[in-house]
Amino acid sequence: MKVESSNLICDELPCSVIEVSKERVILNCNTYASNLVKKPIDKLIGLKVDSILSLASKIFIDSYLYPLLLKDSIAKEVQITIQNIDNEKIPVAGNVFQRDDGSSIWTFFECHNRDKLYEMHLRAKDSIKEQSDELSGLYLQIKKDHSDLWVFSRSLSHDFKGPIVRAHQLILLAQEDLASKGLDIADELELLDMAQKSLKELLNLIKGLLDFISIEKKSQKSEPVQLNEVIDQAISLNKEYIESGAIVERDDLPLVQGESGQLNILFKNLIGNGLKYNTGETKVSITADLISRKDYCIVRVKDNGIGIPKDQLENIFKPFARVHTSETYEGSGLGLSIVQRIVEKHRGDIAVESEPGKGTTFIVSLPVFSTKSGMLK
Repeated sequence: MKVESSNLICDELPCSVIEVSKERVILNCNTYASNLVKKPIDKLIGLKVDSILSLASKIFIDSYLYPLLLKDSIAKEVQITIQNIDNEKIPVAGNVFQRDDGSSIWTFFECHNRDKLYEMHLRAKDSIKEQSDELSGLYLQIKKDHSDLWVFSRSLSHDFKGPIVRAHQLILLAQEDLASKGLDIADELELLDMAQKSLKELLNLIKGLLDFISIEKKSQKSEPVQLNEVIDQAISLNKEYIESGAIVERDDLPLVQGESGQLNILFKNLIGNGLKYNTGETKVSITADLISRKDYCIVRVKDNGIGIPKDQLENIFKPFARVHTSETYEGSGLGLSIVQRIVEKHRGDIAVESEPGKGTTFIVSLPVFSTKSGMLK
């Protein structure tokens, strides 16, 4: 008798699998089933499935199993008894799935094996719960440690800032006092000027640290943000460059989803960099377009400044990474790290293209506004 099989039987499954035709003829089976019945696979193929069942199971499949398959195409948790060539009766339980062509796949475990698997399942479930509880505890501890570190860092920064501001003011008073007396103390005034610049640099660093810490700590509700307003505000915060003749142009920008305060810091930094790192007729342009998926927009902040050397591009977003010394250009070395973190919190991306002597373009992707709101983590 020639019997065609679908060849879908897998020997790697830890259970018996039998493929049965519409006429209830065994088309194929795996080694697990062959061993259970104690017959080679090639001897089982072509037999009626009834021949490996006990009498009670034959009655059961006629009266219950096949009528159920005709109705639902599946029978779950079926319990039958396999009878092998030694007339041993082996209780099994499993599922039967009927295909559209009337053939079916029988998968079943020996009941004692099923009990073992169930015990293993319970042990695994208990183990997963223990590990989950342990991970939850670790998460809460890390969250507490992070909160404590934030409070400590903010307090430390604040404690540093006060004395430095006072020292800065005292140096200014000393400079004014010495200058008013008309004494020939150029060297002393130069030293005071250097001290003043060092304190200013330290203040910039502390401000950068506070901004960085604040970005990490904040978790705010996202909302529709009009980029036109954000960019205009960021431009106004760089007014000293605008008053000196720098030009900043922007397109009509889209409505995005995010936190307006953080986006303002982001573009203030990017626009400020384009204005600061420039030696000629300064110009910064901000353009935007929707990408193909239409749920994100690409904002490009392009300047005609001094550019960034190619070998330093991969490091510019790292904290305290500087392309130029603080003596040449003021800054904390944290501005672009803050920018990158804000972009990440808005589930966006940032990239940079630059050519020394020709300028730099920062490419930022941000989610456009949708009716779905969410928390910025």
